[in-house]
Amino acid sequence: MEKKKTPGLTVTEEPGGMIRKRLLDFDGTLLLDETLLPHDDLIRFTDRQLKKYLKHLDEIEKHSLFAESLGVSELDYRDAVAKCYAVADIFRESFPEAYFFTRYALDRVSENRDDGSALFLLQNGMRMMYAARTLYLTRVRMRNVMEVCFGNTDGMTQQERWEHTIGIYPQLRNYGFSMDGNEEQGVSEHEVKSLMELYIFELCAVLRSSKRIARCQYCWRYFVPKTNKKTDYCDCKWSGGSTCKKRGPNLKRKDGPTEDKYLLAFKRLRARFYEREYRYYATAPGKTVPGGYEDWIEKACEARDEYLEGRITGEELLRRINPEEEPLDAQLEPEPFSIQKRLSLTPWDKLVERDISFDPRRHYETMQFLDLGEKNPQWKLITAEELERDAKQGKVSLREKYKK
Repeated sequence: MEKKKTPGLTVTEEPGGMIRKRLLDFDGTLLLDETLLPHDDLIRFTDRQLKKYLKHLDEIEKHSLFAESLGVSELDYRDAVAKCYAVADIFRESFPEAYFFTRYALDRVSENRDDGSALFLLQNGMRMMYAARTLYLTRVRMRNVMEVCFGNTDGMTQQERWEHTIGIYPQLRNYGFSMDGNEEQGVSEHEVKSLMELYIFELCAVLRSSKRIARCQYCWRYFVPKTNKKTDYCDCKWSGGSTCKKRGPNLKRKDGPTEDKYLLAFKRLRARFYEREYRYYATAPGKTVPGGYEDWIEKACEARDEYLEGRITGEELLRRINPEEEPLDAQLEPEPFSIQKRLSLTPWDKLVERDISFDPRRHYETMQFLDLGEKNPQWKLITAEELERDAKQGKVSLREKYKK
């Protein structure tokens, strides 16, 4: 008698570095059966458009069940639960893995025993909302993992990339996937228990492969270069038939050579003044250093642009960005490679490395700003997008940097 197959997702490692994914729904229906490169599936996940899904999540978070009130309505609870299940159903056809694991998480919460209290309805409703966010939370974490693993590691081997990544996020060891793949051992099948586990499995498969993942310097998307040579740009096509490979090099020239000591001085002063302003703000919330970072960065960027265009000399750039003549001469000598990498970490990088669940969508909020150092202080609106851009300190795609 043939054994009845249980619902769930299995991933099979195929010869040639391919993987096969098979997903059975709760009623035994085959939802997915595809064979592909783990590189392609990992990149596809980070690039997925989730606008409709995010809109539904926002509506659930604003549901009347979670509003401040003297009591909790069972009708509100049932409506919130129905909306959580509706979120999972969005992906049944287009993204069955997300549908299955979101449904699985919701079903586990719905099994909690109702003790008849209003507190149970509220607490279980919040658990259901968290379960509905399974896909969102996985995407946030995997984007951070991809940033650490592939964002600034072009000079590393695949093994070094893995060691670097688990050094930042040691919790990834808990998934137990081996980096010592051996094709001679034949086909191996894994039963996947969560959406996060699926993509960590694929990450390990990628790092066992000779094919590398890189990040396009023009559009900032991840891609798989066709050869093992260092490749800065992907083949993504834009209007007019232009590609990243055509557009990228033209804009890259504006960045100037990375070894230019005057541009290096600009980068280090920028990091120093930003850190100084941040520390001051942390001890005196709402206040800024008179004549601090905001004033400096505007004038310094103007001077840097003039230098890149050849309108001023390097010494003139240095005079304008360092009017107080802070000591820099010793720091302008090239640093060892490992020190350079740590110096190049932006506030954004530090936030990503500090917390695998770092979420810029929730971390940055639009705020009012008053610079008391100005002659006639006026409140200014600083958007979440501006705060995020400042934290990245220019470490963005060429397309975003030059708006082209």
